[in-house]
Amino acid sequence: MVGDAAWDQDWAAIESLYRYLIRIGVVTRQPWRATPQRDNLASRIRPDLRVRHMELDQYLYVRDVGFGGLAPDAGLDVSFRGWRPHRNRAACELALMTGMRIQEWSTLLLPELGLVDGLRPAFTDVELKACAKFGRPRSVYVAPDPMELLDPYLPLERPEIVAKAQRSLRRPS
Repeated sequence: MVGDAAWDQDWAAIESLYRYLIRIGVVTRQPWRATPQRDNLASRIRPDLRVRHMELDQYLYVRDVGFGGLAPDAGLDVSFRGWRPHRNRAACELALMTGMRIQEWSTLLLPELGLVDGLRPAFTDVELKACAKFGRPRSVYVAPDPMELLDPYLPLERPEIVAKAQRSLRRPS
């Protein structure tokens, strides 16, 4: 199957070719039925995105209610069906504040964030190498806010996640 973007490029080339062939007299008309719309065979996907940026209150609502399992009134949502709300909130903050991609923040190790012997720096710079896009190294600054959101995640949810991972990654002896 050809995707919309690829088809639109192919369609543009086909349309240009037939306009040229009509202009030089090789063919008399296009081999498709003309309609009042200009791009008869195009995918109708608009390339201009209508991006609306969130205000801070909207972002905090998405982070805490959508990812963090809180009710809109800031109470605990007992019907929250998500998994690991403290991890989700920390990941959301890391992604927003640093620009890290999923594969980048999901492969971070605690020492890379300066988390050694139970101590947490207020902020840090992280060198992303092998996990960065196209393997290009880059440095990201992790501000105090995302670092603070790691505080509830590390003692409450991370030990269980690590224990599960160890069981599945352990080699048979």
